[in-house]
Amino acid sequence: MERRLIKNGSYAFLLGLLIGILIFPDKHTVNAGADHQVIYDPLRVYLFKLLRFASVLSLFTMVFVWVQGTFTITGNQTSLLSLVLGFLKAFFLVLVATVLGMLLLRFVTGLID
Repeated sequence: MERRLIKNGSYAFLLGLLIGILIFPDKHTVNAGADHQVIYDPLRVYLFKLLRFASVLSLFTMVFVWVQGTFTITGNQTSLLSLVLGFLKAFFLVLVATVLGMLLLRFVTGLID
């Protein structure tokens, strides 16, 4: 399992660097009337943007692989689809409860006429 995590994390980091180069521009164009000015990010700032993006992608990938490989509910291996569906159900239940609670609170405090 550890070897799988490290391998997926490394590949995600390298892929994150390549995707980051495509996504994050190293220059910005400023329009001031008829003039256009191109401002380049300092190399240090640009590299830290790329490294931050690649690191976050790598960490999310490692967490995803760990959850996929070790998540169990009843002693049996649980499929990833049932895990995602469970999270979505819990999210929507909490969302509905929060919205209803906020509406009830606004109604009780008299903010809704």
